[in-house]
Amino acid sequence: MTTNKNQSDSEQSPIMTEPSPVQMSKPTRRWWHWHEPGASKEEKWLIFKLDAAILTYTCLTFFVKYLDQTNVTNAYVSGMKEDLDLRGNQLNWLTTYFNIGIIIGAPFSTIMLTFIKPRWWLPACTMAWSLLVLGMHKAETAETLYILRFFTGLCESGAMPGSFYLIGSWYRKSEISRRTTLFWFSSVSGQMLSGYIQAGLYRNMNGRLGLAAWRWLFILDFLISVPVVILGLIICPDEPKAKKVWWMYEEERQRCIERMADEGRDAEGSHWDRALIKQVLRSWQLYAFCLAWGVMELTCGVNLQRWMTLWTKSLRIDGKPKYSTEKVNAIPTVVGCTGLVWMLLSAFIADSYQNRVLPICILGCVQLFSYIVLLVWPSSETFIMAAYYLASAYSALSPLISAWLNSSCGGKKQLRALTTGLMVSIGYAAETVAQQEMFPISQAPKFKQTHGYAFGIAWIAVMIVWCSIPMKGLSMTGSLCKSVPLMAYYREYPLTPKYGLLRRPKLHAGFGKFFGVRKSRAREMRPYAAAEDEPKAKKVWWMYEEERQRCIERMADEGRDAEGSHWDRALIKQVLRSWQLYAFCLAWGVMELTCGVNLQRWMTLWTKSLRIDGKPKYSTEKVNAIPTVVGCTGLVWMLLSAFIADSYQNRVLPICILGCVQLFSYIVLLVWPSSETFIMAAYYLASAYSALSPLISAWLNSSCGGKKQLRALTTGLMVSIGYAAETVAQQEMFPISQAPKFKQTHGYAFGIAWIAVMIVWCSVCLPLLERHFSARQMKSRG
Repeated sequence: MTTNKNQSDSEQSPIMTEPSPVQMSKPTRRWWHWHEPGASKEEKWLIFKLDAAILTYTCLTFFVKYLDQTNVTNAYVSGMKEDLDLRGNQLNWLTTYFNIGIIIGAPFSTIMLTFIKPRWWLPACTMAWSLLVLGMHKAETAETLYILRFFTGLCESGAMPGSFYLIGSWYRKSEISRRTTLFWFSSVSGQMLSGYIQAGLYRNMNGRLGLAAWRWLFILDFLISVPVVILGLIICPDEPKAKKVWWMYEEERQRCIERMADEGRDAEGSHWDRALIKQVLRSWQLYAFCLAWGVMELTCGVNLQRWMTLWTKSLRIDGKPKYSTEKVNAIPTVVGCTGLVWMLLSAFIADSYQNRVLPICILGCVQLFSYIVLLVWPSSETFIMAAYYLASAYSALSPLISAWLNSSCGGKKQLRALTTGLMVSIGYAAETVAQQEMFPISQAPKFKQTHGYAFGIAWIAVMIVWCSIPMKGLSMTGSLCKSVPLMAYYREYPLTPKYGLLRRPKLHAGFGKFFGVRKSRAREMRPYAAAEDEPKAKKVWWMYEEERQRCIERMADEGRDAEGSHWDRALIKQVLRSWQLYAFCLAWGVMELTCGVNLQRWMTLWTKSLRIDGKPKYSTEKVNAIPTVVGCTGLVWMLLSAFIADSYQNRVLPICILGCVQLFSYIVLLVWPSSETFIMAAYYLASAYSALSPLISAWLNSSCGGKKQLRALTTGLMVSIGYAAETVAQQEMFPISQAPKFKQTHGYAFGIAWIAVMIVWCSVCLPLLERHFSARQMKSRG
């Protein structure tokens, strides 16, 4: 039955006027909420009981774990170094042996949780490592500490993945980030309190009963652990489908099972067998999250408080220590405080907007900026201190990634257990190698010879890209080859012979979900033939009228039918309010701030400066010829990126790849190795910059559609802003007087920072803006 749109409600058919089953407005979601909007009193009471039991126990366990893990650093600067005659990188080795224990034990410990009940396994592990920590107060040699630290790590290996596993078994996806963040709060609190405890012990207990203050620290840590073990035996639950605990009614346990089943996370009852192992090993989560965690740990951000402790201890005034031992232990604890703030903000944003990519990118950029400051190492102590505090954004990455893993694995408890354990092991393995080779204590806190901070910068950029594009796509599609995001402006096009299409692009529904569009909204992205005027203008001599009309149709098919409006107040207002004007100007300006356009000039000056026995290495002809290869490699980058962008209907991926190549090249030039071949290769690779301009400008053209005035103004303003940014940057940060190294102005470090900003802006912010405004436009038309 057809109903007239203008017909009144009373005149419509009963079928048409039947009420919808759900007409209630969706409860408002607030960023600071603890319970889900619309939760009943019974639901809130149930969650309160879960929080009171599970969160209390896991937080205290993790607090004790980090208290026992970081106490070595505080003991080191409070007399242990002198008493045990520790030298060189022996503090690094204490951490290394601890990490080796965790690397070996983490996968097995979490797998044991699928056989042994958590309420028995986790408290037993806590008691075991606490006894080992107590034994450290009797240590008289570094070798004794090495053995004790190894077995402490082996027993502690189950604390982090076991707690992740327990939290993931009881909470919804929308609740996990906040709870996981509170869980990680306890780790930072443990690091902070260790400093405060050592400061207090040094002041009040040093020499008591013949024991140094650092020995009392290990004793006190053991005494703190014992009540946590007892509490775990009393309140720690098993999985929802296991036997109920004393503090929960049977109805509440059934409700917990239903909560997990509603999200497809009903814990499977399968036991380990060949089929299950094969299924787990083929899952994308096992590899994607292990890679993400490993890359995150390669930045060695977990050692920030230790580096700051060593830095504050090294400060001198007139040859005397600037800070007392108490202050040396207390000042770096602010790193933990700022880390708590980052955790709180990122968790509420992630749960409120159901989006973990954006906070991960923001945190990564903050850490990137901090590492660049520490790489430059300015003369201002205040600036360095602020960089350490900002770098604590690293602390908030762990809860976001671990919560993402928990929600992604669903009800596959074996997959969740193995992935969590293996993820932690790989992370510790990566961090162990990195902190030994790139961040040795003998070179702390500057790490100039090993270029530690430059190493960290590179891996931060990799982490941002991996988490913002492939990881997001994998969580939507479950396949890496299908995880490449499509832009929000794709539209449906008819497949008929008259359109002259060679083939339809291969699409997948998951692509569109990445930016909230349907797969049927794909469109051909080919530039139309160049014309002297626009298609609607008078035809040119080399084109038939039918061909001109076909050009008009081609643009109209994509919603790019050039509007005939002239400049007036309304049009100017519309243009100035458009998102393209600001988004693409910012993208182009940030790209130009890297000053990649000057690469060939810098290489020319470098080749001219090379000498052999005081004579120029290259003749004038070669000095002019060798740098032209930069242009040749730039053409190759342009060709490859253009074909990839048009073939896969995706500009984000090639922009990120090109940005990462340029980032790597700038890091090499920042380090400036002794090998001339390596430097030359870095210049040639950095020519990837050349391919960014056509990608961004093509993106602008397709995004503006038929709004020719908007396209014209944005293009002109974009170029002007780019030239202005590049002019200032090359004058201040890349002056020719300091070419080609730019050491004093830290030019390459400046470029690295802006490359990272460009990658994040083009891979996350620009697509989100396009999606948001496209949705608004479609809604207004509908």
